[in-house]
Parts: sequence; C-alpha cells; structure tokens
Amino acid sequence: MKVRTVFCILIWLSACRPEPVREPELPLEKPAVALLEDARLGVLLEQASQSVCAASLGLRALETNYEWVPSPALSYFDRARQSANMECLAEYFSSISYTPPERTFLLAARVIDSNGGPAFEYYSLGETGFLYSVDDGGAQRFWPASTVKLAAAVAALEKLYALGFDGHTMVMLEDEHGPYAGSLRDIVRASIVKSSNPAYNYTMMLVGFDAMNDEFLTPEKGFPFMVLQRRYQRLHKDSSMRESVPIELVSAKRSLTLPRRMGTREYPECPREGNCCTLFELMEVMRRVTLHDELEESERFDIAQEDASFLEQVLLKAPSCIEDGAQRAYGEGTKVYNKGGKVTADDRLDVALVLGPSGERSLIALSVKYLEGIEVETNLLAERTLEALRQCAGRAPALQRRAVYDGVQLDWRARALYLCGPEDSAAGQWQIWIDGKVVQVQASVFPGCVRLLPEGEAAASCRLGAWPVPPSFLVQAFHPRHGALQWSAKLETEGN
Repeated sequence: MKVRTVFCILIWLSACRPEPVREPELPLEKPAVALLEDARLGVLLEQASQSVCAASLGLRALETNYEWVPSPALSYFDRARQSANMECLAEYFSSISYTPPERTFLLAARVIDSNGGPAFEYYSLGETGFLYSVDDGGAQRFWPASTVKLAAAVAALEKLYALGFDGHTMVMLEDEHGPYAGSLRDIVRASIVKSSNPAYNYTMMLVGFDAMNDEFLTPEKGFPFMVLQRRYQRLHKDSSMRESVPIELVSAKRSLTLPRRMGTREYPECPREGNCCTLFELMEVMRRVTLHDELEESERFDIAQEDASFLEQVLLKAPSCIEDGAQRAYGEGTKVYNKGGKVTADDRLDVALVLGPSGERSLIALSVKYLEGIEVETNLLAERTLEALRQCAGRAPALQRRAVYDGVQLDWRARALYLCGPEDSAAGQWQIWIDGKVVQVQASVFPGCVRLLPEGEAAASCRLGAWPVPPSFLVQAFHPRHGALQWSAKLETEGN
C-alpha cells in the first residue's frame, strides 16, 4: 500500500516575527503546477500557500512567487553517483593504516532488506567507482578485460528470449576459430567459468555489434557509458567484432537462421575499438543477475527464469581473486558470485555479490594494477572493504526503485524543511540526505512529521539562515518500515 508522504520546503525571506499560536495544520493542498516523472514513479509537485515559523509553529498565509520547472528524471546511475558516500572507505582505510594497491578503482554497496525488497547503499573510493575506463584524453584508466563477458552473456540470452528461444537452444556457426555447435548455455558457461574468449565472441555475434551498443547497452537499461567493441583472441589482424557471421538456432520447437550482420556505428568516446565502462555499470549487471528474483520486474533482465537461475549458479563457480578475503571478513561458508578479469601487466579486476553465512550481503567491484601475485592484494582489499562497509553502515542513502511517496509540496518563503509521512513513522527512524549529505532530524508537533535541520543550526531557532538547498537538488529519505524515498527537482523563481 502506498503511503502518502509530503515534503514541505518553506523559505522565509524576511525576519520571523511573533505570531499568535494556533493549532498546527498540515499544509493546504493546491492545484498541481508540474509533474516530474522520476524513474517509473511520478512526483507530484504542488503549489503551497502556507509557511511555518519554527519557534511558535504558528501559521500565516503568504503570497507565492515562484515557478516549478521539472528536471529530467535521474537515471539510476546518476542517483547512485549523487548519493554515494565517497569518503568513508578512504577514512576507514586510513584509520587502520591500510594502503590499497597501486591504481585502485573501487566501488562497494551494502545490500539491505527494506519495504519488501533489497535497497543499496553505495560507497566509492573517491570518484573511482563512477569514472569512465578511458579519460578525456583517450588514456586508459583501467581495462575491463573479461568482466564484460557477463554483460555479453546476458545480452545474448535476452536476444534469443525475444526471438522465442532460451538457453537450451543449439547454436551453430563458423568463424575464424572454426565450426562450433553447442547450446547457448554451454557458450555462457565457457565464457563465465573458463573465461573463454571464443565463447565471449559468440555471445557478441549472437547479439550483433550495433544491437549490443544501441539496444542493450543504453542509458534506459542502466548503461549510460558502457561500450563493447573489441574482439578477444583475434587470429587475424583485420578480424573485428563488427562482423556477425550467419548463425543457426535450433530448439525442440523451431529453428531460425540469423543472417550475416555488419556493425557500422562509431563510438569515439571509446577509442581503438575498445571495451569501455565504469565499475558501476559492471556492478549493475552483477546486481541485476544475482538478485533477479528479488527485484521488481522493471529492473530484471528480460530472460527466462530458468536462465536467470542458471546464470547465478555459473557465477558461483567462476574463479575469484577476492574469495579468500571475503571468507576472512564474513566467515566460513561465505559465497562469492563473481566475474573476474585480468590483463597481464595492466589490470586485475573482480565484480561480485558476496553472501555471508549470516545473510549479510554486499556488492563489490574493483580494479588494481596487475602485478605477479596480485591476488594476495586483491583479497586483502576485499577483506578491508567489507570491514569498511560495516563501519560505514548508514552513511549513504539507501537506493531502491520501489518507493512510497505521493507528492512534494513547496513554498519559496521559509527556512525549514518538513517531512510528513504516516503517523507511525517515528522521528528517530528516519534517515535524510540532501545531495548525499546527511541532515539532522527533529520531531515536530505535526502528526507523523519530522523537522530537518541543516548542520550547525539551533533546533528551536526561527532564524535558521538560508536552507542549503540549491536550485537543482536531490532529496532522499529512508525508513526501515516504509522504504526508500527519492526525488530530484529543479526550482526556478520568477526573476532568475
């Protein structure tokens, strides 16, 4: 059942004068002036004509003089980047005198249960979890190597599922590696567990070069930057992933031949026909594969249920360079669902869901400079990161696609922020962030409402000073009973 939740942002432009104390009322509803489609859920932005003096909680009417202009709905990538805590991992490492390996890129997430599904707190080592693998000058920050094979496998399963096939379908083709005949599941298993380069190439050819990058790896599907172009293990200098050879598909009920296809699209942001991405995008594939059954349907990859379960088991069998560290952090019996990758003299990577024997769950994606014996360091990095997540718990907003809010109500006149929810939502249970920064919570006399305070402001002061909300902002809240709430909006006043 959806619960109505109202945010009242009241910005007072003049000094707060004493007013006769009246019984507090919830803000009056006015006609909607804008509708913001934020992800799947609409956020109703309503005009308000009441404001609250924090000292007396008296009410007086004010003329409004503002206009709401909805901002574009934030992608899940942008939400995660804006809300991720980018300091806590480094702070914990420093507190225990731990130095990560050279050229470390690191992203981790706590997986917590809320509101009937998983929610995610993201923690990045600085900005490294969201940096593109190629910098603006075209230099390689890290090479994703075999970690991209999971995305290609999922795309191949989606492609065949859309054509009426599943993972049991027989695939027959002939390319520079010679003739091949086997099931799609055989291909996926070889690509993930054995990290077979020819098997990875087969999944890419099944999807097609242009379809992979323009239909599967899209911002709408959660991949705003990821590009896959590189053929692995080329036998000929001029061989390319752009060509998909004819492929015959045979199932118990039907057969189909995919014709030869040639990719024509260019992706200058990913030079040298490479494979480029962020760690977040690699983690996003892992998140949606391993938690398929728990996610809302809109977040799931469009593959057969049996194939989703098959992928999960395949990932559990894949070799990992962080499993020992995960065992030390979470205890014996810890499971690691992962896809690793390495390029000698370049990078060592792993992307994983870690499940502890007590049910504790975390996501982790890392890349470090490859050195001989680097697995000792990657295991230690994973151990320290999982320890850090316990220490950092609650220091980042919990993101969740499902939400419980109904509307946002704002007034351009006051200097206090109120969150009004169900009457059983105790003030001490709310966690609130504005643009990723934690704000204090104080109980209010409104039924089911809490008052939020900028850092350093006196709780009872009516002269709060300017509320630190920029014209464009992200507000997030989390309640253990009512789940995660998220809004993004842009406020423009007349005369700006």
